[in-house]
This record gives sequence, structure tokens and C-alpha cells, in this order.
Amino acid sequence: MRSKEDSNRKKEQNMDQKQKKLTVDQENCIGCGTCIALCPDVFAFNKDGKSYVKDQEACENCDCQSAIDSCPVGVIHWDDKTKKEQNGQPQ
Repeated sequence: MRSKEDSNRKKEQNMDQKQKKLTVDQENCIGCGTCIALCPDVFAFNKDGKSYVKDQEACENCDCQSAIDSCPVGVIHWDDKTKKEQNGQPQ
């Protein structure tokens, strides 16, 4: 059973994630599939066998931070949407 503290932490994490863009550095991805195993609604393989973010909104249903932390080559990360907007780059 989830405690109220766990529930509040998850809500806070989801709000923070909405301010950021989840990205995969496909050039350095080794295609191990760990992220897909942890968050199959968020990540998928592309035609080259590399992971990509197929639906960031689905992070609400899993723990995307676990996928980030579990990546053996550290190629999954959050980009700050606000910084990109300030630099004039598209989201």
C-alpha cells in the first residue's frame, strides 16, 4: 500500500517532469532495453535498435527516473524546457 508521503512525492515528481523534456542520446545508446523494460509506455526501440521517447506523458504511469538511473551508459536525461525556451530553441 502506498503511503500518503509516497503519493505526494509522486505527484511532485510528475509536476517537475512536466517542466522538463525526457531525452535519449541515441548516438550513444547501446540498445540494451532496460528503459523499455522499466517504462514500456514511455520508451521504445527505433528502426536502428536504439531507444527513444515515444510518449513522455506516460511517465505519470511509471518511474521514469528509475529508467534514467538504470541506464548502463547514462544516455537518458531530463532537459530543462525553460532553458531551451530562453535560448530560443524549440521545445
